[in-house]
Amino acid sequence: MQRESGTLTFEEWVQYVFDRPVTEPQWYWQNDPHGQALDWWQPDPAVLATYLAQLFENAAFLADRYNPEQLNQAFWFIAGSASGYFNIARLHGVPEDLQQRWVRAIFPLHRDLFARLCSPHLGHLDEGPANQLNSAAYMFWDMGCLEGAAMQRGWEHLVGPIFEVLEKILTLPSIACQESALHGLGHLAPYHQKRVARIINAYLATPPQAGIPGKLHRYAESARIGAVQ
Repeated sequence: MQRESGTLTFEEWVQYVFDRPVTEPQWYWQNDPHGQALDWWQPDPAVLATYLAQLFENAAFLADRYNPEQLNQAFWFIAGSASGYFNIARLHGVPEDLQQRWVRAIFPLHRDLFARLCSPHLGHLDEGPANQLNSAAYMFWDMGCLEGAAMQRGWEHLVGPIFEVLEKILTLPSIACQESALHGLGHLAPYHQKRVARIINAYLATPPQAGIPGKLHRYAESARIGAVQ
């Protein structure tokens, strides 16, 4: 499965990641017929950052092409440790404006795909039966340590875009997306206490749509002080 960097077009990369059967264990943790762990395509970091931006900015088409189970496993691959894509796409050789672009594109991903498909179930309570994509949405900011860019030195240029995206996701009429943002903010609270508190206080004061369910309100209060897992 190893491919040299730069050998996949954007459409080939989309097919490479999403056009796969749903498996258990997930396809990206499986071995080849000889028992060796598969090596996933290692792209040029700037190419990958561009592809992530394109995908996230135009994610609505995925709902018409793939089922929720495929989407869930693909996003676990994209955002998780199996691919390491989120770390690759913010290497220091990637232009800062390109890094900021793909991070900001996480908002339209939530708006146009996650909010459209995720069911109104909360991951931290293991509610169900939930849409399969809820799993990736809930863990999006955690599984790839994306919030780590706002915790460590060297990525100060991403702190603003990350908080901008998290704050905007809280305005979406989807409790699964709101929970996703609160999850990310909860991990950032020990590092940016005042900023996280301001965003969550505003969220609780002006709940989107008809209001915040009590169980999500309680989760927001926990996230405000960093008491989330």
